Amino acid sequence: GLNDELIPFASVRFINSNIGKLTDSAGNFTFRFTSWPSDTLEVSYVGYKSYKVFIGDLLLQKANPTDSLKLVIQMDRGKTTSEVIVKRKIDNL
Repeated sequence: GLNDELIPFASVRFINSNIGKLTDSAGNFTFRFTSWPSDTLEVSYVGYKSYKVFIGDLLLQKANPTDSLKLVIQMDRGKTTSEVIVKRKIDNL
C-alpha cells in the first residue's frame, strides 16, 4: 500500500497453475514448492490495482542460499478497468 501500509488478506495466486492463498493479517504470504514454478504471480485487493510479476529464471537468480525469495510488493490505490454487475435471480415458483 501507500507509505508502507500493510495489506492484510489480499489475494495472491499464480495465474497459470491457479495456486493461491490470502495474505495473513500482517500482509505476508508464503508458498512452499519442491521446485519453483515458471509462472506469473498476481496480487489483488479491492480498491488497489492488481500487481503481477513473472517468477522465472532471471528473478530466481536473486533467491537466497536457502532457496527462498523475498518479495516486497508496492501496490497502488486505483480503480479497476472492468465492472462487475450483480443481479438477483428470482425463482419462479
